[in-house]
Order: sequence, then structure tokens, then C-alpha cells
Amino acid sequence: MDEVEKAGSQSAFARMVGASQATISNLLLGKKMAGPRLAIRIEAVTDGRIRRHDLCPSASEIWPEKPTTEPVA
Repeated sequence: MDEVEKAGSQSAFARMVGASQATISNLLLGKKMAGPRLAIRIEAVTDGRIRRHDLCPSASEIWPEKPTTEPVA
């Protein structure tokens, strides 16, 4: 995640999102998926550059995508 590099370290990014460094490491290594609350915090801290749906597989059941097309007039 480029966002971790921007934060300076896994520990710094972890503090930003309210998680442990070990949790961020496990996410980066693919050993663990984020839970819904962590996924939403990461999406918020990264201004949507990392999407909650990419971090939490069940996210589509919890937060359905908003339509991406505008209504036809």
C-alpha cells in the first residue's frame, strides 16, 4: 500500500487508522482481511484511495455500491 509508505511506517499508518502495526502487516502480507470497521476507517483516512470493498470481502453485503451512472433526464 502506497498509503503506508506515505504515512512513513506501518506503525504510523496503524495509529492513523486505530489498528496495531501487526494488523497492518497482516493486511499487507495477505494473511488477514480487514473487518468492516477497520475497512471503513482505512477508506476514510485514505480519502477513498483504498476502498473498503477491497479490504473487506463482505463489504458489498454491508454497504452496497452506489450507482455510478447519473440518471438519464
